[in-house]
Amino acid sequence: MTHDNLANSKKSKFLLKKATSIEEHIARYLLVTQKYSQKGYLKGIKKIQIHKKFENLLFENYINLNNELDLFDDSTNEGKLISDGFIELFIDKYHWNSTCFLASDGSNAFGSARLITKDSLGLPTFNDPGILISDEFGYLCQENCAEFSQFVVKNGECAHISIGLLKLAFQFSTSVMNIKKWIATIDNSVLMFLNSRYFNFNLTAIGPCVYYLGSECTPVYIDLERTLENSARQQSSRAIAEYILDNNSDGFEDLEIEY
Repeated sequence: MTHDNLANSKKSKFLLKKATSIEEHIARYLLVTQKYSQKGYLKGIKKIQIHKKFENLLFENYINLNNELDLFDDSTNEGKLISDGFIELFIDKYHWNSTCFLASDGSNAFGSARLITKDSLGLPTFNDPGILISDEFGYLCQENCAEFSQFVVKNGECAHISIGLLKLAFQFSTSVMNIKKWIATIDNSVLMFLNSRYFNFNLTAIGPCVYYLGSECTPVYIDLERTLENSARQQSSRAIAEYILDNNSDGFEDLEIEY
């Protein structure tokens, strides 16, 4: 993130919140779908035409929906590109056990993230046969973890929104869900940024690099408390750690977070 990008991003006010309405969910999925399309990931993804409104699709019970439409094969993590005749959205089977977060300026979506919680489907990183978890981290499958995913900021704009999304997800995870450990399979360029002097997260790789969702990625384990302790210890990243911990909002006044 350059100084110019940061300065330009602060001309507007942004609301970051849990997505609840159908409009918010669709706005978030459009942003995620656009990002996957830019990566070229959607070229080989199966397209499905539905004859019901996206409102019914997104809020209907997954089991009934899967039986009715046969949208997802439980043996794979791949989502589907689903069209209602007007728009196309990339949706996977984990939507129904996800808490989704959206950043917007009131009109347009600028950022997305989600936390997937364990249910009968498990977590994508542990389920995907292409992602190998090192034996020393096999115990994590039994831990009370959530998976952090679909972490997207629009076209690299408003880069500081990514920090706001991390704060929102962190606060929601620890305070509402009582979950303090995450799993994620992160684009290597994003992982490098999160481990740079700007964040100093020092995220731990739990398996080898893999081509996943259109880019080279690495599975990581995120102990939230330890991660922010790492960040707070370094002068270059202390302000970000303090912001995520909700101890100081200096420099982030344009981000309004709704819990």
